[in-house]
Amino acid sequence: MLVGLVHKTQTEEQSKEYLDELAFLAETAGAVTLKRFTQKLEHPDSKTFVGKGKLEEIKTYIQLKDVQVVVFDDELSGSQISNIEKILDTKTIDRSDLILENLTDAVCGLEAFHVRRAVAVFVTVQTHRRPAGIELGWVSAENTRCHEISPPV
Repeated sequence: MLVGLVHKTQTEEQSKEYLDELAFLAETAGAVTLKRFTQKLEHPDSKTFVGKGKLEEIKTYIQLKDVQVVVFDDELSGSQISNIEKILDTKTIDRSDLILENLTDAVCGLEAFHVRRAVAVFVTVQTHRRPAGIELGWVSAENTRCHEISPPV
């Protein structure tokens, strides 16, 4: 399921194009788009991105159709994702998460060994350039889904 806002600077047609692109990204990641929800707002709700009424409409649809993931077209904050997931009781991601999912899948392909080796060298160099006690964050073999890939034969 896809959710998007129609901002005051957008036309309905632009919003539809953005959701078409999001649907393509979702299909690339293996998802099936069941429905699209849009809402016209001057600015996103700071807690739930969309209004309470729209969120209830989405929740009702999720319960009827057993939706597994809700994808928002715009970037959500961590607290927005948390708030939305509490209300919907469904995994919620945004466009950036979906793009990262597709990139991760691409990196896990046949040439992943070489890409991961290059990333490992980069991380090692960057780690040694940083002052003691400061880490790069999430970038490590343990934090990638494809770290078990063997070198190609």
